[in-house]
Amino acid sequence: MHNEFKHKSPGMIFGQLAKYTSHMYKNLITEEKTMWIMCATQDKACHNAQIPAYILLPGHDTHRNLLENHLPCKCNTGREDNVGHTCNT
Repeated sequence: MHNEFKHKSPGMIFGQLAKYTSHMYKNLITEEKTMWIMCATQDKACHNAQIPAYILLPGHDTHRNLLENHLPCKCNTGREDNVGHTCNT
């Protein structure tokens, strides 16, 4: 779909593309819109089925951000990794 829009309007920037596709979606006939809604519902069900198998990276939250207590220590302890080290300074 992206390549089709890009070919039709090569100079279109992201904001313009969003407005264009939004306008197209609003003007779909009910049968076409129902098809897209059914597709989205199936994708969401598939995604939700995969969630229980998701394994977090050690030391990271659900958004893959490094947790505070796993940040590298800023002191010079001689340890190579310094991960999880708590400073007494």
